[in-house]
Amino acid sequence: MTPLQMITVAITGYLLGCIHPSYLFARRIKNIDIREHGSNNTGASNATIVLGWKYGIITGAIDIFKGLLAVVLASHVIASGSHAAYLGGFFAIIGHMYPFYLGFRGGKGLATVIGFFGGVNFFLTLGVSALFIAVSLITDYIVMGTVTFVICFAYYTVNTYGLMSFESAVALVVAFMILIKHRKNYKRIWNKTETTLSSMYKKKDA
Repeated sequence: MTPLQMITVAITGYLLGCIHPSYLFARRIKNIDIREHGSNNTGASNATIVLGWKYGIITGAIDIFKGLLAVVLASHVIASGSHAAYLGGFFAIIGHMYPFYLGFRGGKGLATVIGFFGGVNFFLTLGVSALFIAVSLITDYIVMGTVTFVICFAYYTVNTYGLMSFESAVALVVAFMILIKHRKNYKRIWNKTETTLSSMYKKKDA
């Protein structure tokens, strides 16, 4: 990649990541800042908790798509190759977690990572996503599926490109960021106060 391509990939990925449908839904439907309710973030899980499962699904779909689109644009339109794909995906995660227009307080990144991984290896992502769903259902905690997914993503990247590659550095940093972002969830699980998956989807739609 040329320096101009790198800058374009980074800016495009970041701006796509900054799209937060749950924040807009919450403002329009309930006139609230969704980050002040539920689990205090703009992710799909919190959209489900605060707004209902339909808005959670829509939010999740958009968050996945923006990660996928960032990778596709980076590696097939702006530039080419895995370096561009991982750079675009990385900045989509940064935009999702730290949107400039929301005071750098966004979501925790899982759905966008799913889209990121989908842009890198679509069919493997389907399989890992099925594993994510299975683990979440078995444990009744989405965060346990999240941990499984990001570890699989990092393992795939290291196994494919080698530990010392640019791609592996990005994947490991992303996995670390997401695992750290969920640290309060681990504490709530330990204290048995974490919202369970089953209880989330019993909530009525807004």
